[in-house]
Amino acid sequence: MNGFLKFALGLANMPERTVAELEGSLPDFDQLAALAKELEPMLNEAGPLIGQATPHVQALLPILEKLLPIVQKAAPIVQKAYPDIKAVTPTIQDLIAFARRA
Repeated sequence: MNGFLKFALGLANMPERTVAELEGSLPDFDQLAALAKELEPMLNEAGPLIGQATPHVQALLPILEKLLPIVQKAAPIVQKAYPDIKAVTPTIQDLIAFARRA
């Protein structure tokens, strides 16, 4: 950590432990800053699309609020059935492929 920054934090009465934790987190902050820089063009590109989508999402919220309890009830059933669905999927795919050839 920059000595001047350490000095300034000391003047601001920041506890030494907090300064040490901050210093230990600097590599993580550096990685986050690099990722943010990498994401920036994509976020800039997505911004107008998010703006266009916002009214549609807001219109869907009342429907989603009604749908959520149904999904919550169905989720355990789907989780229970998932291994069986996964097991029979290749057979079903083969059957569909066979039916399309005929």
